[in-house]
Amino acid sequence: VLSFSAGLAILAVLLSGPVRQAQYAARRVSHNCSLKQIGLAMHNYLDVDETFPPPAVGDPPHSWRVAVLP
Repeated sequence: VLSFSAGLAILAVLLSGPVRQAQYAARRVSHNCSLKQIGLAMHNYLDVDETFPPPAVGDPPHSWRVAVLP
């Protein structure tokens, strides 16, 4: 029983590095996708309004992020 527990502990330590790397890679891909979507939204706003969105819009003022929503 002790050797099985020790084996599981060693396996967990050995796999923790690759698992963390895979999680980091997945998070990086997700962030890149989000940044790409923000960039596309900004350029769509530019195409329609011939300017990038102002820092604040509306009353009460909202962030530029509200202006680029579809």
